[in-house]
Amino acid sequence: MSPMETDQFASSVLRNIDVLLPSGVSGTDLACELGLSAWMRLTGTTLDDAPGQLWAVRQAILEAGQLDEATEPVPMGARAPRLAVLNLVAYLGDLLDRAASHLGCGRQDIIAEALGQPVLHGPRSAVGHQRVLRSS
Repeated sequence: MSPMETDQFASSVLRNIDVLLPSGVSGTDLACELGLSAWMRLTGTTLDDAPGQLWAVRQAILEAGQLDEATEPVPMGARAPRLAVLNLVAYLGDLLDRAASHLGCGRQDIIAEALGQPVLHGPRSAVGHQRVLRSS
């Protein structure tokens, strides 16, 4: 997958997060899952690649909202890639609300600022991968 295709998925999720996960909604539903599936298909993103790209969205929101990464909770992973993606998107919706509250602005303002962050436009290797906790 080229960096352009990688950028498209991360940017698409960020641009459409208000539709995928409206403000005040704390969990994902079937509409969110179908929307993510559509964006993955349109951008050629695999289920295994999606979490790393969503971590780039997290970083962009942190930077846009001027939040301290050291004090921001780290979302829990999941064994199943599908659940990892859904958990990350739910977390991103909450993070977007916190960032907007922190700066006293709206979600769309944070989204607009986050879309300009370099982390969304660099090579995929610059994005950290999600760590998954496993029980014995």
